[in-house]
Amino acid sequence: MLIKVPESEFKALLDPDKVIADIKEHLSPWIALVQDVTNYGSNLIPRCFSSSERSLKDAVVLAILLRQAVAMLDGVGILLANGATHAANLQMRALFEASVYIDWILLNDSERKADYYYVHNLRRKRIWALRTQPGSPESQEFITMMNKAGVQNR
Repeated sequence: MLIKVPESEFKALLDPDKVIADIKEHLSPWIALVQDVTNYGSNLIPRCFSSSERSLKDAVVLAILLRQAVAMLDGVGILLANGATHAANLQMRALFEASVYIDWILLNDSERKADYYYVHNLRRKRIWALRTQPGSPESQEFITMMNKAGVQNR
């Protein structure tokens, strides 16, 4: 144990049992709705993808972005059901961002925008992979940046 004399929570600030009871009393229908929409979305993705042209646009919109949106909505539901309302904001933000990308791609010139999205992610992953290669310019740049931020290289 880190603390020799364990403490219990200060109920005026942190009472998880009361929070969960309040959520069950007041938010149960909404949490059930989030779960229903999540379940629907998880079944919608393979149905849409199997009936699509299976182009890069379909893969990006359905298999990447819509899947991310469904996963984030699932996270929102789980966090809300367990009283972590503030923590759910992170998942809600990621859900919003995925929806913005979906709208942006589907608005017009979808194939080209899906290409942009996909290539950007490949480049981002490549840069991170290069940062792990000792002696590469990307690794040196990353080490310099981290040192300036006060994080020492180990």
